[in-house]
Amino acid sequence: MIPGIPPYRAAKGVGGIPVSHDVPNPFIPRVDSATHGLANTVAFLRHMDSDRAGPWPYPPVTFEMTSDRLTMNGARVGFVPVGGEVRFESKAATPQMIRGRGAAFFSFALPDPDRPRIRTFDRPGRVELSSGAGQFWAQADLFVCEHPYYGVTNDRGEFELPNVPPGRYELVVWHRSWWPVRQERDPDTGMVARMTFADPVETVQSVTVEPGQTVVANATFGLSSFPVPQPATK
Repeated sequence: MIPGIPPYRAAKGVGGIPVSHDVPNPFIPRVDSATHGLANTVAFLRHMDSDRAGPWPYPPVTFEMTSDRLTMNGARVGFVPVGGEVRFESKAATPQMIRGRGAAFFSFALPDPDRPRIRTFDRPGRVELSSGAGQFWAQADLFVCEHPYYGVTNDRGEFELPNVPPGRYELVVWHRSWWPVRQERDPDTGMVARMTFADPVETVQSVTVEPGQTVVANATFGLSSFPVPQPATK
């Protein structure tokens, strides 16, 4: 059991009237009971020469906003190459707002469902995506990548980075923190409108890839890896 993750009270507009309801913490860790593996963890290589990298293996990214979730290709984490396009689309009956922070800084509206917008990402790094319409639980991460050696763990906590060129690299294993550090409330309803979480946590280890060989690497996270921040402001 992971402590400190109660549901939050939120306001969702129904017919123009805010309705209070419970929403779960969007970053609750998913730990497999058999393997103790941590799902939805990002793994990638650092210090990779992009000129030696293979072709981009992932499908185009489609980002969907609903009244309850913000996902990319059905997940909370997505990858796009530098210079790649991402399709943003609303599936909600009410107008939506998309906000990006980090390697890209933007906000734009999706006023109508099924009328997508497309944005190109030219700067490498992590883009934290969230709702700008008060749905604080709708958050996701987009990694803009200079090479294709990025992956996310499955339900058993396993990942694979295929076709890595021989060489010595840093293997980074990255996971979001679930601890809230700041929240903002709607002045009219008193409900939480925006939630900021503690910084993500990563482990780094050196790996050497030899020609024709497979490298097995393990990374370990514990509760102590995610220190409890100061109480969230209200």
